[in-house]
Amino acid sequence: MSIPPEKILLRWMNFQLKKAGYKKTITNFSSKNIKDGEAYVHLLNVLAPEHSNPSILAAKDPSQRAKLVLEHADRMGCKRYLTVKDIVEGSPNLNLAFVAHIFQLRNGLSSQTKQISFLETSPDDTQISREEKAFHFWLNSLGNSTYIDNVFEDLRKGVELRRSLLLARMLPSTQKTVDGPPSKDWRGGRAASFDIIPSSTGAAKAVGKVLPALNGKLTGMAFCVPTIDVSVVDLTVRLEKGASHDEIKAAIK
Repeated sequence: MSIPPEKILLRWMNFQLKKAGYKKTITNFSSKNIKDGEAYVHLLNVLAPEHSNPSILAAKDPSQRAKLVLEHADRMGCKRYLTVKDIVEGSPNLNLAFVAHIFQLRNGLSSQTKQISFLETSPDDTQISREEKAFHFWLNSLGNSTYIDNVFEDLRKGVELRRSLLLARMLPSTQKTVDGPPSKDWRGGRAASFDIIPSSTGAAKAVGKVLPALNGKLTGMAFCVPTIDVSVVDLTVRLEKGASHDEIKAAIK
């Protein structure tokens, strides 16, 4: 399962906020909790307590609190990627860069870290059911090209759901589900879910009908391979004159 870098950063930020006793969850870098500066105050206090200032949380004006947050970041040597206005208005890219630089200076790793499970750091762990979360992780485990973040919003158009169902395809009752001697042909002995080319699609015969010059000259076959996201062409030719290996490679290239 591939998780976008910004999602990993959000989870690590939420992990540190839990350590600081912050009860809310940050779901994106332009959320209300980013705009009011409270999350930044707790994050900086837990990562750089020697520069903390209790009066920051007491500030009522978000702009004033954001200004104090940036001053705190300056004291720990954090380069300013954003301004007070960027925090208050929730500029997602600039806030992402700011958090990334904070963790570059203070990653929060410690041997005394309280043990919190991976699922607890998920931004949606308090908002969705156990079943929805399981479905969410299952969809992303299929190897979809698009990461599914929100089950309802990301699947609304149906494209990703259809793609997921194709990836989790059903197997015919007569198809072998484990490696072993097949009843049809010896090349069919492979894991049913991980064949790169079906053993009998009629593709070779179809090509011969479309291109008569190739009729009877193509064969179809299946392979059991360690990597399933591949394809194979088995080409056999008769040359009118001799050719070296390098010449053949150059001609095909």
